[in-house]
Amino acid sequence: MLSFMRFLGTTVLSGRHSGEEKSISNLVPPKDEKKEVEIKLTSDGFLHEEFMPKKYASSRHHGGDNISPQISWNSSIPEGTKEIVLVMEDPSAPLWYPILHASTILSSDIWKDKDLPEGILNYDQVKKDSNGNIIDSKFDYNGLMMGKNTIRSQTYGGPGPLPGHGPHRYVFTCFALSEKTGLSDNFNRDQLIQGLEGKIIGRGRLDGFYEMK
Repeated sequence: MLSFMRFLGTTVLSGRHSGEEKSISNLVPPKDEKKEVEIKLTSDGFLHEEFMPKKYASSRHHGGDNISPQISWNSSIPEGTKEIVLVMEDPSAPLWYPILHASTILSSDIWKDKDLPEGILNYDQVKKDSNGNIIDSKFDYNGLMMGKNTIRSQTYGGPGPLPGHGPHRYVFTCFALSEKTGLSDNFNRDQLIQGLEGKIIGRGRLDGFYEMK
C-alpha cells in the first residue's frame, strides 16, 4: 500500500495541490475588513512555519500518535467575541479543496482566555452514553463543539501526506465571531462556512509542515 501511495505522490499527483484559494479562511471575508483584529496563534509543540513533531501526525501509515497540538491565542481575542472557531486545513493536498483535519466551535465566555490543551480535539477517544452525552474524559468539554473533518469523523485527524509528495502545509486558523454560528455539535464544512458569513471580527493563523518521504 505504501509503495503504491508513494508512486502516486511522486508521479501522478506530483506538483498538484488544492491551494489556499478554496480554504475556509479565503472563502469567508471579514465582517468589516478595516476593523478586523489580528489574532496571534501559537503552539507549545512547534513554531510558525516549522515542521510539526511526529506525534501530531496520523497513526495510519505515518507512524504518528495522532495527538492534536496545544494551541494558544494569548488573550488576543477581540472584545465583543461571541464564539471562537478553530480549523485545521491542508492546502497542499492534491484535491479540489483543502483537506479539513479538524474544526471546533468554542464559547468565548469559557475559552476566550484559555488555551486548547494538547489532545483535546481527539474527540473519538471520548466515552459517551447512548444519548451522546460525555461520561468519561480527562478534558472538560464545556463550551466546545466538534465538527466533522473531510472523512466525516468528528475528531482531529493528524497530518497524513502522500509519501513522496513533498512537504505539506497545515494551516490552523482561528476566527473570532461577533455572533454565534447557530450550529450544533457534529456540523460539517459547508455548514461551518455558512455559519461564519458576516460574523468574522478577528482571525489568526499558525502554519506547520509535515512530510512523508
